[in-house]
Amino acid sequence: MGQLALALRSFALKATVFVALAAGFAWMLGGQLFPGWRAVHLDAVRTKLHEWSLVVEGHASRAGEGRWRIERTRLTNDDDRARVDLLESLCTFALGPVLHEDRVVVFARGMSNADEQWWRVTLDDDGSIARTPVDAPFAVTSH
Repeated sequence: MGQLALALRSFALKATVFVALAAGFAWMLGGQLFPGWRAVHLDAVRTKLHEWSLVVEGHASRAGEGRWRIERTRLTNDDDRARVDLLESLCTFALGPVLHEDRVVVFARGMSNADEQWWRVTLDDDGSIARTPVDAPFAVTSH
């Protein structure tokens, strides 16, 4: 019985060392064992009641796929966060936010009937959202 206990203890020790080394190696190569969505907070602008931040989320294993949104945080209480999706997950790129006439404005590019369309998204402190199609906010030329 003593040899069986020694063999089990040896196996448990080797398994523990193997799992620890494998986890360290996976972290060193990829940063995490289970890749998921990562959020990056880009620019922010403040109104009287809120701070509006442009946020893009990407997935480690899905290149090119991303989600754009605006995050509204009440200035009196940091725990009061509201997420506003731009163009209902059809947004592929966004510029902003900027403050114009006490409103937050974001220019977002999204898909509309298989064509790319730019939208001007105007947000108010009360939560209202207005989306209007616009021409591209800048000209892109290729040489």
